[in-house]
Amino acid sequence: MQNTMTMVDTRRGSSGRKRRPPAEEILVQRFFIVALSILFVGYYIHYSRSQDDRLAEEFSRGHIHVMGLTGHIRHNPNDSPSNYNSKATIGYAITVTHCPAGNEKIGPEIADAAAVLRHSIHVNSIRNAESGSKYDYQMYAIVHHDAVECAGPTLKSIGYKVLSRSSPVELKYIHGEYLRERLPNDGCCGVNEFTKLHAYTLVDHPAVVLMDLDSLVMKPMDNLFDVMIGGAPLIGNGNIEVAFGDPIQSPHYDRSKGINAFFTREYNIADDTMEHVAVQGGFLVIKPSLMQYADFSSVIRVGEYQQEGGWAGLGFGPFEGSTAFQELFSYFYDHIHPGAGVELNRCVYNNMVDDPRDSNGGSCKDGYNRSDRKECEDCRSRNINEVVTIHFKLCPKPWECHSFGDDQIGQGQCKKFTAEWFRFREELETKEGNGKFQPSHSRGYCRSEGGDGYIPMKVQASADWR
Repeated sequence: MQNTMTMVDTRRGSSGRKRRPPAEEILVQRFFIVALSILFVGYYIHYSRSQDDRLAEEFSRGHIHVMGLTGHIRHNPNDSPSNYNSKATIGYAITVTHCPAGNEKIGPEIADAAAVLRHSIHVNSIRNAESGSKYDYQMYAIVHHDAVECAGPTLKSIGYKVLSRSSPVELKYIHGEYLRERLPNDGCCGVNEFTKLHAYTLVDHPAVVLMDLDSLVMKPMDNLFDVMIGGAPLIGNGNIEVAFGDPIQSPHYDRSKGINAFFTREYNIADDTMEHVAVQGGFLVIKPSLMQYADFSSVIRVGEYQQEGGWAGLGFGPFEGSTAFQELFSYFYDHIHPGAGVELNRCVYNNMVDDPRDSNGGSCKDGYNRSDRKECEDCRSRNINEVVTIHFKLCPKPWECHSFGDDQIGQGQCKKFTAEWFRFREELETKEGNGKFQPSHSRGYCRSEGGDGYIPMKVQASADWR
């Protein structure tokens, strides 16, 4: 959730390489771990909290079908629980891994962000007839046990179903010594970042969108949901902007399994030493599956992360944060399940207003491993009317009340995105803001520059959401 960029040295060392276990030994370990994980998940479904109790009931009624040969567990997409005549109800999930320092009361980075994000989703769902969407939504907050006390009540009050969860694999149960020792100090949240994987257990939805709180939905995503539920089209990409203009069906695509994930990549930290660029974890569309959840868990437990070469020694790392969720996700869909994941155009989905070229204005950051990438699109210039989701990863957060100039390309786009965030907020307010700081985009909700000048929302569930 920070705006600063970290320069990472990804050069590989020349010593310290440990003997890799024989392939047969790794396969045997993964077989037993997957088997144990499936047994655990079955227990989890029957005895966990209310969400899982409903899943157990759905299993008993036969509304959730186990596809044993393909490893899929999927909900009947025609069985929508809402009062709307929707194709299906899509799950939208955010995650909270920790409370503010000192267990202080949560601020706008959680409370206001969650309310505005939900409203943007609502506006682009079937509940708003003007959106044209055919899909309903259900909000979830996957909250680490350590953060439930500070974040849970507020998120519940604005309509999120709060799921108290821990990491799927505790640190002490990771077999790989190097991964176990490095993970606690790598990235933002260490092993707790794997809490995001619980989105795969929301199997009463045919698709789940996992988003960071500092995000907005600008347009309906029906095209993505149609493909994830019904399969990739035989011709064309189903009006989905795939990265690099690639076909949605890769050479590895298996129609019997379908598309299990849509994602973008973290090219803003890429350099020419990286063999595989991490997935950007702030926007993911996944097909829930207990088998996928168990498979992810088994990869973490085996912990085959090498000091030289990252995950399985195949170039998925090493760099800062590569032991955690984002590079694991890349390894999972690029290597273990190739063809099941599709990379989207990051200027349309999850637009972060990133500079497409390296520091000297030369090579395209998304083209280090593609010889055909001589020209690259600048997401800072993308027409806002074509953007589906926004992510304030590199732009200042709206609640920081930043002073924008118009002379730089990135500043101008960030200002437009910030104005959209405040527009959604204004629709939730019962009275107009009276702040005088740059009202053209903050709409009266900033008294002065900086976080102290932000006027917090009186967060409550909107009647219009229902």
